[in-house]
Amino acid sequence: MGPELALASTPRLTFEVCCRGHADLVTQIFEELAPLTRLLGPPRAAADIADEYVGEPEVPPGGSATFVVSVVLRSCETGAGVGVLQLYRGYPDAGTLWIGGLFLRPVWQGRGLGREVVDHLGERARDAGYHSLGAGVGLKNWPALRFWVARGFIQVKSVVGDREHGPERFADMGLLRRLDGRVPST
Repeated sequence: MGPELALASTPRLTFEVCCRGHADLVTQIFEELAPLTRLLGPPRAAADIADEYVGEPEVPPGGSATFVVSVVLRSCETGAGVGVLQLYRGYPDAGTLWIGGLFLRPVWQGRGLGREVVDHLGERARDAGYHSLGAGVGLKNWPALRFWVARGFIQVKSVVGDREHGPERFADMGLLRRLDGRVPST
C-alpha cells in the first residue's frame, strides 16, 4: 500500500469520495460515455461499470479494495457532476499512485479539466511521498493515449490483454510518469 493521499479541490473542480448515493450519477456518466467504453473492452452495462466506482472496485492481482479511492468530480461553479476518477494507492509498487480511471462527461471534455486533475494528482502524490503516477490506457483509445503522453506518461510499464488485433479484441498499456524529475530508464 502506498502513502495516504489528501485530495483538495482544484480551481474548477471539487472531489467527493464515491458512495452508493452516487450510483445514479456515475451510471449516467458511463451511459454518456458508451461509445468510449466500447473501445476499452467487451460491452458492459453502464450500471455494472459504475458499481466498480460506488461499490466493489476491480483490484490488481493480490490487491485489496482498501487501497482504492473512487471520486466524483464536480464543477466548483455549478456543482454539476463532471466525471469520475479512480485511484489505487501503491500499485504496481508502494511508490506509485495508479490512476485506474479518469472519465469526463463529453460536454466537459476539451476544457483542460483532465489536465487540471492530473496536475493536481501529481502535486498531491509527490507531497505524499510517491515517486510516480501510473495509468492504464486502452490501446484503441487514441485520444486518451495522446492525452496521457502529453501529460508526461512516457514510460511503458506493461501491455496486457489480447495478443492479436481485432474488432472484439482489447489490450491496455500501463504508462508511468516520474514525479521526482528523473528520466525513466529505457
